[in-house]
Amino acid sequence: MMLGILAFLPLAPLVLLAERKLGNWRAAIVAGFLAWSALAYGMAEGLGALSLLHRVPVLAVWVLVNGALAIAAGWSVRRSQRSVSLSAPRGVGALVFGLLAVLLGLTLARTLLAPPNTFDVLNYHLPRQLMWLQQGNLDFFPTRNDRMLMMPPLAELLQLHAMALSGGDHWANLPQWLAYAVGIVVVSLLAREAGGRRNAQWIGALLFATLPMAYHQASSAKNDLLLAAYVACSFWLALRCRRHARKPLGWIGLGLTSGLGLATKSTAVLWLLPVALAVFPAAWRNRRLALWALVLALLIPAPHAMRNLAWYGTPLGIHRADDGGAQVCELISWRAGVSNAARNLGLHLVSPWPLLNKALDSSIEGIHRWIGSDPQDRRTTLWNLPYALAWAPTVELVTGAPLHVLLGLPCLMLLAMRWRRMGGPCRLVLALFAAEVLLLCLFLKWQQWGARLQIPHFILLAALSAVLLGEGRTWRALLWCGVVAIAWIPFAETRVRPLFLSEGLWNSSRWENYFRSYPPERQAQESCLEALRAAGNGIVQVDNIHGFPYPMMKRLRDEQGMRFRMGEESPGTGSGAPQAILAYTAGRTAPLYREIPGAPERYRAVGETKLWIVYLQETRARNLARLGTPAFIGWTGIEGLGDWVSLSRNGSAEFLREIPAKGAVLDYAASGAHLRLQLVLLNLGGPCLLTVRHAGLSVAKLPIAACADWQYAEIPIDAASGTERRIALKPVLDDADKFGTRLYAVRLRVIEDPQPSP
Repeated sequence: MMLGILAFLPLAPLVLLAERKLGNWRAAIVAGFLAWSALAYGMAEGLGALSLLHRVPVLAVWVLVNGALAIAAGWSVRRSQRSVSLSAPRGVGALVFGLLAVLLGLTLARTLLAPPNTFDVLNYHLPRQLMWLQQGNLDFFPTRNDRMLMMPPLAELLQLHAMALSGGDHWANLPQWLAYAVGIVVVSLLAREAGGRRNAQWIGALLFATLPMAYHQASSAKNDLLLAAYVACSFWLALRCRRHARKPLGWIGLGLTSGLGLATKSTAVLWLLPVALAVFPAAWRNRRLALWALVLALLIPAPHAMRNLAWYGTPLGIHRADDGGAQVCELISWRAGVSNAARNLGLHLVSPWPLLNKALDSSIEGIHRWIGSDPQDRRTTLWNLPYALAWAPTVELVTGAPLHVLLGLPCLMLLAMRWRRMGGPCRLVLALFAAEVLLLCLFLKWQQWGARLQIPHFILLAALSAVLLGEGRTWRALLWCGVVAIAWIPFAETRVRPLFLSEGLWNSSRWENYFRSYPPERQAQESCLEALRAAGNGIVQVDNIHGFPYPMMKRLRDEQGMRFRMGEESPGTGSGAPQAILAYTAGRTAPLYREIPGAPERYRAVGETKLWIVYLQETRARNLARLGTPAFIGWTGIEGLGDWVSLSRNGSAEFLREIPAKGAVLDYAASGAHLRLQLVLLNLGGPCLLTVRHAGLSVAKLPIAACADWQYAEIPIDAASGTERRIALKPVLDDADKFGTRLYAVRLRVIEDPQPSP
């Protein structure tokens, strides 16, 4: 585990070398961070091109790099005639320095204690790293989850080094924490460029550190904060390039940070476009330096773009709407822009008071009526998400920043009123902010978790607000710092990585903490592990789009040395038939049998699994009959059955699906002449009669009592009778009953009957 630190040790000598060159610690921190990011990225791409992404080659390279940098840093210090000088902050600086130390300490504790447990991270960020390390390169592989392939890879490549060295994910959260620390520094530098004095620079740093989206993401393994740090560096370097247009270091830095941003997340294109426009006059006067910056910015993301081009035929990959990937607005107009602006603002103005939230909702709906638009418009709203606002200060994906908006908007108006008296850099920062917000509202669909995408905007807003809040006497700056610190308190806990709760990170195992985002998934995955362990030490095929298989994959790799493939390979081109198939089927049909071309036999579902289905080769599966079969199995089509719901019972999670009053229809594929329909039901409504029809004929009428206990039934099905492979279920309520139907299926499966039923 400790070997993973080798991937992060170069930061110290790189910062020291940059300070010797630049003579400024804050600029040196930014330069060291950018140099380390580029170094780690280049190493991953280089080793991947040689198919050497394995532990020993990675370890050898990092030992050499750390040794060389340590020697270079020591030599630089000995040659330098300048001693290191660090003065203790005073006044506002002392207060903010203490608050920053607390915030950095809390986030670092979560970073090191918590496993990565955000949904996207467990869905594709970490599984793609396991696949890269397994195959030793960054080549694409067959998968149903295209996000594992097409998404820009820089964040994962930074994490990949530590995973290769340590064999685990204990360091996966650290790149985002580093981005959080660098973001604090960059905001202070932006505040200085915008004309803010020392107090303003400290306040800007505090405003960013208390930004809820940044604070929560600082301990996660996602990439939004990492992108924001690179974009913030681009903002600052663009200002430097305009001021010192003939210095090559600024242009190299701008090209480097822009390329790193593009290699982190595709939305970087939107945030970097205003930067390019802002720096264009200086670039035109210094075309040779600007050209080098442009080449560097395009060269860094080029390897991944080429892999996308070869696989998908486009450098950005295929972003499918049904997977939540089509994030660009389908309607680009002033109405769509106003709609998105109002809804995005609502994400930050939601509060813990229902009456205020109701008034906020009414205001946003009123704006939409006034402009003739719909807040639920699918063309401007991501995926199938409904427009809704929720106060969730401890949830990293949906939390907003109410104080920053309430402070920032008046500051923006006051700055706009001072437009003629403002310096050029401050006007440019204000123009950059306006352009960034405009592009977001025009081109990106609204989404419930959209606040995290707006961190670059709040970096500029923090710098601009700090310019005004830092004016005047020291006591005013101290007062604003106190207000900001107090307003942060409701956001102090991060729900999926808790430090202060009784069931916090301290009191739970690492395995349990993987499932903080969705606790019922823990039992579902543990039930799969029992069946997967029986598959032996071969290959597991993972069929998944919207589940998060990483905890199971890591555990099977660590305990049994299992290997994985993420989709079905063409016969004769892959690694042979898998020993097991792990399929995520929540809300979808699950057949009892699966077939893979070239496999010696078909695969049969095994184990009392939920949400996930494990298929083993039929001979092995039948030998493990003691493990049972999944709760919902045997179906090729389901209509009317409710979505999965979770019910806590006797300390464990049970997964149920409602049989509505209008009934449900299920199709199956006959695997034998005689089958059995097995039902386990829970009736939380009034007593009813469940009618069961097969191929249009009534085969059973089951009286279902109203009670909180499971009720069991088995019905023989003659698959040879009739040609329609369809079973219909309909609960009929007693006319005298007033409670309604709340009938749930705990188990609903059709399996073979080894002997004909009498």
